[in-house]
Amino acid sequence: MQPMDEDMAHRLADLTFAGFADQRGEFVREGLFAADADLVRKHTAQIISLSDKAIAHADRRGPEFPVSFSEIDEAIDVLEALIIRYNLLLTGGSMPRGTPYDNTNSIGVFTFRVD
Repeated sequence: MQPMDEDMAHRLADLTFAGFADQRGEFVREGLFAADADLVRKHTAQIISLSDKAIAHADRRGPEFPVSFSEIDEAIDVLEALIIRYNLLLTGGSMPRGTPYDNTNSIGVFTFRVD
């Protein structure tokens, strides 16, 4: 195993942070967290309502609207993108996807998606 090049690691960290930073490069861009929180709320509101009324509490009135599988998929995609972003921002670690896999298994790196 090769030793880590600390200068390169710091340069990469600075470049990564610059993608989230304000113009001076000192702080996270204003509004980034609020915009991401709004994005999560937008894509999960119907799912939360459905799970609260039909699954968690069995409300006799039921949900006001149905939730399609495509809406659930879209919400999962949004959440995965944000997990990857904030893992990178907070830890400096890269993730190609939000779902972990067993990389000790020779076939674990392959995923199969049915669309």
